[in-house]
Amino acid sequence: MDKMADDYAQVIRSEFDKPVIIMGASTRGQIAQYLAANHSDIVQKLIIISAAYKISEQGEEIERKSAEYFEKEKYGKYLSTTMDLVFEPGIKRSFIKFFIRLIGKFIVGEIKYPNDYLVEVKADREMNFKDRLNEINVPTLILSGERDICYGVEDVQEIAKGIPNSELILYKNYGHNLIKANRKQVQKDILKFLRK
Repeated sequence: MDKMADDYAQVIRSEFDKPVIIMGASTRGQIAQYLAANHSDIVQKLIIISAAYKISEQGEEIERKSAEYFEKEKYGKYLSTTMDLVFEPGIKRSFIKFFIRLIGKFIVGEIKYPNDYLVEVKADREMNFKDRLNEINVPTLILSGERDICYGVEDVQEIAKGIPNSELILYKNYGHNLIKANRKQVQKDILKFLRK
């Protein structure tokens, strides 16, 4: 994660001449923590969506299975397994998983760098940023669904406690797909934070 953050920092420095607002969701929210701590000179404000200082045990297990299918080039099963993180159990998730299994290979298409996904999920599963949260010294907004199984609510609350200048908003009845499922309210809350 720290190396991914270094890559982002290099791009930001080459494109902008002043600190920028960083917003990261899910894995990008984890990378954003490293970016804000290791490269605070380029971060004006930080927004973390559907992420915590570490992935949950349930999220870790789902990602492990997904990576195994990906390595075996079973792309329908890899994508279908990932949907367990995004959608809650029910008819909708069952339908989406069935459909994705059928056309997964076509959705994925040609994979030029197969190692990228495997490196990302390995980094996801190994990350634990808890002891470094206090190094994030920029205004930070944390948004998460209370039903997110990928990043547990207790771990999300721990981020808010650990980052000195942070604000936490938890959304009832929303999971890991918070951005899509509750887009208008999330956008409204982000804009309110940015205007402060």
